[in-house]
Amino acid sequence: MSQLLIIFAKQPMPGCVKTRLGAVIGMSQAAKLYAAFCEDLFSRLQDHPWNRVITFAPADDATEAFFRNWTGAHEVLWRQPAGHLGNRLTDCFSQGFDEASRVVIIGSDAPTLPAEFISQAFAALEHVDCVLGPTMDGGYYLVGLRRPLPELFTEIDWSTSTVLQQTIDRLAAVEGSLHLLPPWYDVDEARDLDLLRGHLRAMELAEQQCPAPRTLQWLTSHES
Repeated sequence: MSQLLIIFAKQPMPGCVKTRLGAVIGMSQAAKLYAAFCEDLFSRLQDHPWNRVITFAPADDATEAFFRNWTGAHEVLWRQPAGHLGNRLTDCFSQGFDEASRVVIIGSDAPTLPAEFISQAFAALEHVDCVLGPTMDGGYYLVGLRRPLPELFTEIDWSTSTVLQQTIDRLAAVEGSLHLLPPWYDVDEARDLDLLRGHLRAMELAEQQCPAPRTLQWLTSHES
């Protein structure tokens, strides 16, 4: 069964990405940090058995040229669909199922996300309809499907602490089966930087390989 990973990403322009972080650390620095998140994810998730696509926003020619220059000639790029997140997820899954029988979508807000979680998601999709990776703020960092389930993405209060619960309710309503991955964390607000910095420092002390070297470089250069 073919496997497709879709990564949602934005062009790292000040004032357009990580605006909650930017309100504290400055929009320019927030954009640079987000660029480091993306670079770490793109690099770490390269050499794996699944196919992958980066779906980018804004969906215009200039952004496509930017991502082509940023990611290289061999990267598969899709323009991110219009509309709210539910519409974009629905459309990307629909397009993904034209290419593969198992589709997983992640964002680019979790620079330390273990690749093993994505492998676990694809393995679980051999047996269940849906895989979710819960975040600590009530959302999810990963959603995977083995068949289209647009019902999961309708009437959801996006960017709230009820996203995961509402999604599970939608899945139960269509009698879909679920595999739940371990919780992980996104980096959306200034307080999340403390968690991220502490996590990477702990890994360094434990002599574990750093999963996000560009992110760590930014954090080290912006010590308070």
